[in-house]
Amino acid sequence: MKLGLNQWEIQQDVDMRLMESLPRDAQQEWWEANLDLPAEVFRVDYVIFDKRSGMYDNNGYKDYSMMLANPMSEMAILELRLAAYRTFEAQRVRYLESENAELLRAAFLAYNKGQGPLANSGSVRAHMYCDGWLPETKQVVDLTSMPGGEVDKAELRNNVGGNHNWMGAWVKIPKESAVLDFVFSDESQNAWDNNNMQDFHTAVSDALSEQELAQQMAQAASQRDEAKEKEGEERAAKRAIKKAYVRVVHVAVEMAPIAKVGGMGDVVTALGRAVQEEGHTVEVIIPKYDCIRYEQVEDLWLESSFAFGGTQCGVLAQLVAATNIESPAGGRFQKFEFHCGSALHYLNTYNVQAHIVHCHDWQSAHIAWGNRGNSRCVFTIHNLSYGADLVGRAMGACDVATTVSPTYAQEISGQGPIAPHLSKLYGIRNGIDADIWDPEDDPFLPMNYSYENCIQGKTAAREELRRRLNLANVDVPVVGCVTRLVAQKAEFNALRDQLMQQFHGRAALIFTYDEPLSHVIYAGCDMFLVPSMFEPCGLTQMIAMQFGTVPVVRRTGGLADTVYDVDHDEERAAAAGMRTNGFMFDSTDAAGMDYALNRAISMFYNDRPGWNAIVARIMQQDWSWYSPALDYTELYYKALRS
Repeated sequence: MKLGLNQWEIQQDVDMRLMESLPRDAQQEWWEANLDLPAEVFRVDYVIFDKRSGMYDNNGYKDYSMMLANPMSEMAILELRLAAYRTFEAQRVRYLESENAELLRAAFLAYNKGQGPLANSGSVRAHMYCDGWLPETKQVVDLTSMPGGEVDKAELRNNVGGNHNWMGAWVKIPKESAVLDFVFSDESQNAWDNNNMQDFHTAVSDALSEQELAQQMAQAASQRDEAKEKEGEERAAKRAIKKAYVRVVHVAVEMAPIAKVGGMGDVVTALGRAVQEEGHTVEVIIPKYDCIRYEQVEDLWLESSFAFGGTQCGVLAQLVAATNIESPAGGRFQKFEFHCGSALHYLNTYNVQAHIVHCHDWQSAHIAWGNRGNSRCVFTIHNLSYGADLVGRAMGACDVATTVSPTYAQEISGQGPIAPHLSKLYGIRNGIDADIWDPEDDPFLPMNYSYENCIQGKTAAREELRRRLNLANVDVPVVGCVTRLVAQKAEFNALRDQLMQQFHGRAALIFTYDEPLSHVIYAGCDMFLVPSMFEPCGLTQMIAMQFGTVPVVRRTGGLADTVYDVDHDEERAAAAGMRTNGFMFDSTDAAGMDYALNRAISMFYNDRPGWNAIVARIMQQDWSWYSPALDYTELYYKALRS
């Protein structure tokens, strides 16, 4: 017997024995087993199988279920586990607060509503950062009205706006900070005062000198040896604790590798797998496109069917890349609104009791305000450039919203669909699938390699790339780019012909989807160029680093969260627990891109040992889904508590 506890959260094999006390004949025989069930069980499913022959009985794909006497409810078990998690989280927060208190000091922030945008607001909220909007210094503080005595004490009475318009609050800021950066809003974040789009900036009085700060930090560091060891074990402790089991259903329009157009398909698959590896159940609902890569889907079966929107929908199920796909097939009805409606109808009709329904971008935004039953909704914005109205409505209806990098969350925070619901939004960096993008075990490379033999491995890949693209075999750096292009294809064909004529043997443009070739490009290039005007997260720069290819990127969105400039970002990298790993530029013209490329090329020629050290270093940085998956899991818990 294969036993599944709590919707197959825990599985075990149990040997059965033939019952001698009951009669048997040619038609039937009875078998039995003793089961030792834990107290925290609300459901027991099982199938019967024979180890020797491999035959099994799963009740026609429905499995068998046992009747339990007075079982605990699923919600009661969930509450017990959430209580354990809350206890752990409270301990962690107390520890972090006590540690951070050593490096914080108090400051008083005052604001006069005056005749500004918040003059008629009953509440004021400050959104603060330090020293140039450093993300790790973010604080959101509610201000309160200042009594007349406090206004006089702060010598604010003679300022414009009068006594009654002053509001303030005590805040804690890092001792090393010299400047506060902030904007104000009302409590609902519908009205904003950002100083006419210039933001507010004020110097911190009595800021510590560099010498004073160094002394205090050295003293604090000497007292935190034990605390540092605990901090390093924090992630492991989170995994060890018995957290609440969560069932997550993604409703999306892409899923790699069977139905992929852009990065969303990679995210849905890799995030689902990573969360599932944490012990949770993850399912994905996508449309049954005609273009699905069915060669990668085996034994697709019709699980059930139902009527919706005037058509008969079939539910096809299969296990692909360790994630269930349940795809309502609607004939010609490929419209995304129909897809969302039929997905919700399926979840309700078949009592799929998902704790979290996770929808993505405007295509599945309808899920957020649809009939989700008791399920909580997490909504992820992959790109705000499309479907702003639907995104805004989903932001209002969801329990928690995410976007694909912390910097992109800041960049879109003031936009119409986001600003009224900013308190819901969290920026979590995407990851890459470390199993697919692994130069140590990549079937598409001429030689597998790690950071230890990366120079030899990349040399072999570069030779193969030059052979495939008819590039000259000369000792110059190879710069690559793997991207989608948005314009008429004929224009790019003309550009390709022009470049190949002008730079014969030195340039190649390939306009086709070629997965094996993309692996060779990532490995065979010395530098990887991502000159995006905007980039919510970007996966290509992380994939390039996995293969030891140095990124040259524009400082925007997720590129700013993953690339740290070799010449300018040592402090920023150290603050993030990283080391420098590439070259960046800020402007949107050719001069800016040349500035970053020229520095990279100069280092390639003039400091080859230093260059090789960077190549080995970036291959050891972790851009997998491990850390983001833990962050998403915590947000799932947050949604359940909302």
